[in-house]
Amino acid sequence: MKNSNDMDDFEKRLRAVPMRKIPANWRSDILAQARVASGETRRREQSYQSRWAIFSAAFWPSPTAWAGLAAVWALMFFINRGTEEHTALAKNVPPPSPELILAIQNQQRKLAELLHNAYSEPQMSRSPALKPRSEYPAQPRAGMYQNQNTV
Repeated sequence: MKNSNDMDDFEKRLRAVPMRKIPANWRSDILAQARVASGETRRREQSYQSRWAIFSAAFWPSPTAWAGLAAVWALMFFINRGTEEHTALAKNVPPPSPELILAIQNQQRKLAELLHNAYSEPQMSRSPALKPRSEYPAQPRAGMYQNQNTV
C-alpha cells in the first residue's frame, strides 16, 4: 500500500503547484503540427486502402488460379535450386580441343549444304507442252482450211 500513499502525496503536491498559462504561439504551433500529422496519417490510410483495393481487385476474381501460379513458381524455384550443383559440375568441364571444334564446323557446313540442296527449288526447263499456245511454232493446219485439190 505504500505505492498508493506515495501517489496520493504526489497528487497533493501537484495540486498545490499553480497552473501556468501556455503561450499562445505554442498552442497554434502544436495544433498546426497535429493537423499535419493527422492529414498524413489519413493520406497513408487512404493510400493503403487504395493499394489494397487494387490488389484485391486483381487477385479476387480467381484466387485458385493465383494459388496455382504461386505453386508453380515455388516448384520452379526448388527445381532451380536442385540443379545448381549440376551446373557447378558443368563449369569444371575443360573447353573442347581445336580438332573437335573443326570437326563440328565441318559437320555444320555439310548439314547446311544438304539442307540448302533439299529445300532449294529445282530449276526446271519448261517442256513444250507447258508453253502457252502463242509460243508454239507455226504449223500448217490440216482439215477444211487447206486446199484439198493438191494431192
